[in-house]
Amino acid sequence: MNLVSHVLKAHGGRTHWRTKKAFSAHISISGSLLPPPDRPPPGGAHYVAVGGYHLPTASRGRPTLRELVIEGDTRIPQLKIFGSTDVTRFGVYTPNRVEFRTTSNQLLEALDDPIEALAARPRDRPLRVIERIFLFGGIVWSSIATPFLLDAPDVSVTEKPVRDDSKTGRQLTVEFPETIEPLAPRRVLHVAEDGLIERHEYELRYLYPSLLADTASAHIAFDGIVVPTLRRVRPLKADDHSPALLDIEIFDIRFS
Repeated sequence: MNLVSHVLKAHGGRTHWRTKKAFSAHISISGSLLPPPDRPPPGGAHYVAVGGYHLPTASRGRPTLRELVIEGDTRIPQLKIFGSTDVTRFGVYTPNRVEFRTTSNQLLEALDDPIEALAARPRDRPLRVIERIFLFGGIVWSSIATPFLLDAPDVSVTEKPVRDDSKTGRQLTVEFPETIEPLAPRRVLHVAEDGLIERHEYELRYLYPSLLADTASAHIAFDGIVVPTLRRVRPLKADDHSPALLDIEIFDIRFS
């Protein structure tokens, strides 16, 4: 079995993935790359119901934490992103456009060519809210779908030998089209012996100036699809105790 086939099988299998058309997920995203939330939580309630999940509105002492509900398509990179601090609107992510819409689907704000907007952003300017939707959408869709993109006809994959004798896994060097992966189209995937992807290495274009290590752990099967429920992004040469640029935790996923 070649390495791509091994990865596909370990994460649930291409055939099983193709039976899934959509998903919803309850996640949190935090980290030093993000500024604190712009708005305080709404008063009068500790939780708000969003998409069948209950999101906390009270602070947990982690000011950059965001708990979100994501609704996504498994076939194309397209997501709706809902949060608890502003339940009157939701974000829409695609690789070439992000939007804010009201719950009645009225367009409030849009950003075309978001990767170009990030390229033009001054380094010292914090990410605008709509730019964060682009970041969240790209990271989350990639977290769930990446293993099942490796045998797509427009994705280039090369197996790369591991030069570190202390490691027994293998590596894949992958080039995604920007229509699928606009933020990090070129990456190295570290694959464990069991076929699970345990680390991504990439540059997060226009967001951080050096190579990043994105560790994937706590893999759980949701309806037969195996997903890493913890992702931690740090500079590649940082030690394990350095603050994470991004911390992503997936609490639950429901496929349909």
